[in-house]
Amino acid sequence: MGELLNEIQKLIGQLLDETVYKQKEVLEPLFNQVYEMCHNNENLDIKDMLKLSQLENQLTKRIVDVNPKIEPSTSINANDKIVEQIIYYSRKKIEEIYHCSIKNDSLRARSLDAANIVLEIAKNLEVAATKFNIGEIFNLPFKHYVVIAYLNDFYLIDLTYQQYFLLGYNFKKRYYEHPSYTKTCEVGGRIISSSLMTAKKMIMNGYLKEDLDIKNYFDAFMELSNYSKLNSGNEYLKKLLVELKGSSNKAEKILYNSLKGQ
Repeated sequence: MGELLNEIQKLIGQLLDETVYKQKEVLEPLFNQVYEMCHNNENLDIKDMLKLSQLENQLTKRIVDVNPKIEPSTSINANDKIVEQIIYYSRKKIEEIYHCSIKNDSLRARSLDAANIVLEIAKNLEVAATKFNIGEIFNLPFKHYVVIAYLNDFYLIDLTYQQYFLLGYNFKKRYYEHPSYTKTCEVGGRIISSSLMTAKKMIMNGYLKEDLDIKNYFDAFMELSNYSKLNSGNEYLKKLLVELKGSSNKAEKILYNSLKGQ
């Protein structure tokens, strides 16, 4: 395995300025060989595992050709316009606070920070909204925070979704185990094979409101969980919103009561 990892390292250096599609074409077969070796070998060298992780971390281009939009809303729909303004100001504030570029950075491990910023701006605009750790609710092997807002329709907001589309973590056969963790193909590689347009909408716009899009979004996460896929986006939202039962928070009361009317 060590020789193959060295070959990959050399190729990554040669391909850094190439498109993500070229990188994937050249590197995926080699990474897949490594993952097969990992799968078939119970006595993995910890140094090889560390090097594999380091190589994956170097491949930071996104596997979708779309960037998060950071501009004022031009929507005709009044409620969409309000949500899009929340997202616009939230993205501006994320850039300001964390000195990052929404269009270029992955925002990895920033989902809670982003959700809190969205909630602050939503509250200022008197929009009912709250955040959920979908990792906890759906038994995922990690934390990930999203926001649900309500303006006659439910809006699922995720401003750090792009973190799941980095090439290094999305090779189709990615799977290897370590005593303290298991690595698999991330959400991005799973959703683009079946629901590319949903992925692009969420990355670019920062929100989804159509039932099928919301279902597609959660279905990809369920592939990383032991939780069964649900039949509709509305069922996923209900699963989240029932957590608000009995809440004394004004916004959460509105969200829960809106759920009961669905």
